[in-house]
Amino acid sequence: MEIVLIASIVLIVSAVFSMLGLGGGLVYFPLLFFLGFPVHIAISTSLLLNGLTTLSATLIYIKEKMVDIRVAIPLIISSGIGAPIGAYVTAYVDVRIILSSVALLLILGAFRMWFSMKPKEEFKEINLFRKIFYSLIIGFSIGFIAGLLGIGGGIFIGPLLILMLKLPVKVSVATTAFIVVFSSFTGFLAHYSIGHFDPTSALPVALCAFIGGQIGSRIMVRKLSEVMIRRMFSILLLVIAIKLILKLK
Repeated sequence: MEIVLIASIVLIVSAVFSMLGLGGGLVYFPLLFFLGFPVHIAISTSLLLNGLTTLSATLIYIKEKMVDIRVAIPLIISSGIGAPIGAYVTAYVDVRIILSSVALLLILGAFRMWFSMKPKEEFKEINLFRKIFYSLIIGFSIGFIAGLLGIGGGIFIGPLLILMLKLPVKVSVATTAFIVVFSSFTGFLAHYSIGHFDPTSALPVALCAFIGGQIGSRIMVRKLSEVMIRRMFSILLLVIAIKLILKLK
């Protein structure tokens, strides 16, 4: 009965989060931990489900020619550099100050995403050099913050691609999914290599994550407006901001 419950929730979560280019790790880990999974198994399983959801969605987005590889590759590389630096710096800074600052930025970003409702006027193509340069800056910053605070950086990618690089909303979502595939499976393989994985509990729900990614990505491509996606991002950014603020207590 428990596995049916988990599979049903994973299917719904993966469908919803894949509409934003995300995998649902924000829900998977606390769900699995609440249901009694050991913390390391919950983390590895969450990363696997996250990777499968975004991989499934990415297949659709690539088919629709919506992934901007010229943005994705520099961002992946620079985030991989920023993450260990952020983790190292943790020992030398007051994380509470960083938490407060990031929470404030998320709130500001959420309001801008919600009230900036003229996407076609904003999305003016920038030249390739600036696009790559901004991608490197965004990637390093996201990796640094993720390493510093121990949180996934995927939620930051889409809004930054929209607000800084002026990418169309759906291209930002698709590119985010492509990027998250790499970070999720890299994290999963690291845990798998040290034995933090239980296939008997993970594999039955893995298919649901993949199916959910197919459902959500197809809905995003065919049904969702850019304004609706922006509003979904806004709500999610506020949720993350509240979560960070609660960590301050």
